[in-house]
Formats: sequence, structure tokens, C-alpha cells
Amino acid sequence: MEYDYVTIDTNIITQNGYRLELGLLAQFRQFKSGSVKFVLSEIVVREMARHMRERAAKAKDAFETAMKNSIEQGLVAPEKQEATRETFSSMPDARDATKSRIESFLRDTGAEIVRVGNADMNDLVGNYFSAKPPFERSGKKKNEFPDAIALLSMEKWAAEKQQKILAISADMGWKEFAATSDWIDVVEDTSKALQLIQDGIERARILVTEFTQEIASSSNTKDFEQIETAVGDELQSLMIFAEADSYLSVDVQEVEVQLVVMEFVQDGNGYAFDIVQVGNHKVVVNITVNASIEADAECYFYVHDSIDDDEVYMGSSPASTTSEVQLNVLVSFLVHEADGPDFEIEDVELADTSIDIDFGYVEPEWDEPDNEYT
Repeated sequence: MEYDYVTIDTNIITQNGYRLELGLLAQFRQFKSGSVKFVLSEIVVREMARHMRERAAKAKDAFETAMKNSIEQGLVAPEKQEATRETFSSMPDARDATKSRIESFLRDTGAEIVRVGNADMNDLVGNYFSAKPPFERSGKKKNEFPDAIALLSMEKWAAEKQQKILAISADMGWKEFAATSDWIDVVEDTSKALQLIQDGIERARILVTEFTQEIASSSNTKDFEQIETAVGDELQSLMIFAEADSYLSVDVQEVEVQLVVMEFVQDGNGYAFDIVQVGNHKVVVNITVNASIEADAECYFYVHDSIDDDEVYMGSSPASTTSEVQLNVLVSFLVHEADGPDFEIEDVELADTSIDIDFGYVEPEWDEPDNEYT
């Protein structure tokens, strides 16, 4: 089915770590000059701005605290302390930084904004009392008002323009609303949704299939090694959620990860990938890979003192583990047609924003150090 517009729900922006300039969200720039256009509900823009302001404010506060602690603990040389303070003082406030990023995203994607005034209040109230999607029959229905306003305003806007919208959302209310809508369809997976609206998809699929098969047959080790090296580098920028079990309270810190080996995930007779952008001499593919990762960390142990209502430090120990994770790798190809189709890798980045690492059961090392103060 052909679509005229594509839109996203706030939860998709959250899933992608609010990285408007990178990863899958950056792929929406293609719609500024494409046949399919990008549209956003005013509700989504406002929710995105609120969440991003909160995140930016927390990040700035954390930076200031870390800066002050680093200076106090002698981690910053005296001659560099003033420059460090100036770095912090030169930062924009959270509101200005967020405003600039969102304005750039809207400009780069050519986004059209659907205002909340488009929503029909009679429909909104009627849906609320009859528990029609996205309102639920149980629970706090008032929490669904933002989604209801966004969807009703988009529905009316699309009907007036006679334009079909592909919405990307993981929200059940959005899916149930779309099931009764003539103008809005919902897909949960961003990569698969982007693939649905690409022109020239069949030609690109043939080329990407040939490329992945070459790598699988070890006839193209150069490109595979380039992708693998980039994935190893990109791992260092991911947010890592680490956990461990112990008879004491344990806090896992200082996690370092390293890629051991990587392989493309098989999907039927080929390999798992989604083509998220097809342009003039350019194809962007989201390739699914299985990766074996070595992780090292330091585990700090505590026991609760019920008298002082405090956590008493009980020692630490290093921990290591090997984890198997599945990653999504965005590979941008330049396609040269002079002597037949030929792929050249232009860029590689991870679409993922985080990974989970479980270090299993750990306990402190009780051996006395040579010098407890060093």
C-alpha cells in the first residue's frame, strides 16, 4: 500500500535515545526531498521537547557535579581548572539546547506540524466516554488524552487532504485506533516501516542480498572487516546496563566492552536486513548481527546498616563475562553503476542505544591489599 506521509509517536523517539542527529531518526531526513513527506503531531513535538529538556537539564547538572568533584579531588590540574569551569559556563541552558536541536531536526526532515486545533472536541469527548481507542475501558483514561488528541487531529488532517499516513508507534492505543481508521496505518518497527515506503526497493534488495551473500561466503572479507571494526568502535558509545547477583548489595561500575566476533543473522535463505533509505546512488541498510562481547567491570559491595540507615562498603572485586547480543547496524552504501553495480561502504553506525550485560554471581575479594591507602 502506498503512503503519502510518515509520522512517529513519542515512544519511537524515546526508543532511539532522543538521538535526532544519528541512527534511525537521522534517516527521516530523506523525506525532506522525497515523494513521501514527514509529518508530526504538535503533541509529539511538545512531548519530545519536554523529555529532552529534562534529560539535558539532568546531564548539565551531572556535568557540573562531576566537574566540581574532579577539581576537589585533584583530578584536574590547577592550571586547567579555570578552563574547565569556562567549559561548563559556556554551555547553553537546557531549554535553548533542546530548542536548537528540535528546530534543526524539523528543518532537516522538512516536517509538517499538525496542530491540536484540528482535533474534533465532540469526537474526543465521545471517544472518552465510550472508551474507543486510544482510550481504554479500565485504568487511567485521562493519561490517553494526549494520544487521542494527536490521533484525532492527524486523522482529520489526513482526511481533509485525502492523504494516507504511515504511523510508527509501539503504543497499543495507536494500533487499535489505526485498526478503525481509513487514513492511518501503524507499524511498530521503525526499520520495517521505513522499508515499506522506499522507491526502487526491489533493485536495492537484490544488491544488498548479493553483498551479504558475498560476505557469508568469505569472498568479501575486506568489507566485513570494515563493518566489524566500526561496530567494535561504536560499542564504546553505547549505554550499558550492567547487573550482577550476590549475597550482598552490589553495584556494577566501570564497565568496558570489547567485540570478540560478529556474524550476520540468517533469515530464511538469506540474511536479516531492512532497507531504510534508497536514494540516488545511495542505499542505507539496517543489518541484524549477532555479536559476542567480552565485558569487564568492577563490582562494589555494600551491606545495609539498619541503625544508621546507611550502606556500609564491604569491598570490591573485578568481574568478567562474555555475552551474546543482537545488534542493529546501519550501513550506508554508495552504489557505483559505471561498470555494473558496485557497493562502497560510506558509513557504519549502530542503531542501538544500549545493551544489557549480566555478570552473574559475584562476591568480594577478601585478600588484604599491600597498602590499603594506595
